Amino acid sequence: MHPLREARERRNLSQQALADLCELGLATIERAERGRTLRPDTRRRLSAFFGLPADALGLVCDGQRREAADAEATDAGDRGMKRRGMLAALGVAGAALVAPLSPASETLLDALDRPSIDNAILPSLDAITQSYWQLRAHVATPDLRPVVGAHLDTLRRLLTGYSMTPSVRARLCTLTGEVAQIAGAIAYDDDAPADALAAYRVAIQAARESGDVAVHVAALGRLTLLSNHLRDHRGAHASITEAVLRAGTRVNPTIRAWLAVVEAETCAHLRDVSGHHQASERAATLGRQVDPDEYAYWCGFDSARLTSYQGTGLVLLRRPGDAIPVLQQALALTAPRALRRRATIGVALATAHAQRREYDAAAAVVPTARAWAQQAHSRVNLQQLDALGARLARVREGG
Repeated sequence: MHPLREARERRNLSQQALADLCELGLATIERAERGRTLRPDTRRRLSAFFGLPADALGLVCDGQRREAADAEATDAGDRGMKRRGMLAALGVAGAALVAPLSPASETLLDALDRPSIDNAILPSLDAITQSYWQLRAHVATPDLRPVVGAHLDTLRRLLTGYSMTPSVRARLCTLTGEVAQIAGAIAYDDDAPADALAAYRVAIQAARESGDVAVHVAALGRLTLLSNHLRDHRGAHASITEAVLRAGTRVNPTIRAWLAVVEAETCAHLRDVSGHHQASERAATLGRQVDPDEYAYWCGFDSARLTSYQGTGLVLLRRPGDAIPVLQQALALTAPRALRRRATIGVALATAHAQRREYDAAAAVVPTARAWAQQAHSRVNLQQLDALGARLARVREGG
């Protein structure tokens, strides 16, 4: 039996469930379990999810073993407890959440024993970073926020306190930009917009230093969403315009499609019907080019996301009759475990019913959406639903 299949079945996961958790396509998992060659980013996602090196999962052919070996632990045994304490002190990898000590964390600690940083540490830091993207989907935000912040601090200390080659520094800057975006997204969920804004600015600064266009435009896209939440729609439009121009054709279709739906939503906030339509059409076109194996810094793009953004845009344009069936379709397409997205769709659906003065229908949506938001620990969605519920109560009392 293939090692990846063994690891998957030990967790009682189907191939589809593993694909969903790692944001990969089902065909990718099937290829992996047949021993086919995978892209490096795909190997990293699977390794991070299982906390095992790619070699142990049977994902590495002979010519790739040196790369995978960089992420293996060099020493376990009696040093484990001491090293876990060191991890907690450094804030690396969330020692409170991870037990036993992962190979990536062991390799990182070995590197920290030396005065300089080399390429050997990069796969470990990358694996830790990927694990936080995955954990954000499944761990309560209050639990995850401090350890992600600590990991970000660790990366910044590495950049300022260790000597390294320019290529290693560029890669560390890229990882810093990525982790800062995780921190910003968690702060946004926790209704801490000032912290989210600071994190996204760190991400943009780090991306500029590294020259990584994909990280840069992803950070600008997330900054756009935050600006829209803060009702700074002109600022949001400036950010997304810069992101789209910087991206050009230099980043993969997944990121470009995601940027297009963010642009469409921003145009809807500004009541720009033509801009909303053009961006939506571009997103749909790019969506047909998306490769599920592409690494897109967890921007994510699929038919469910496209449909949910289209429905939300129609609500913002005050076209509730068109929005309701689109949002209902978005809910049907969205995975049950995608609680934040389902809560966001629920807010839009309830709002659309309220716009049509279908107050009973709107009130019926709120409790379900609220349950999703509570499970996702999304304070932003909870506040939106509380405000909407209070408004509906006033309207219905006034009868």
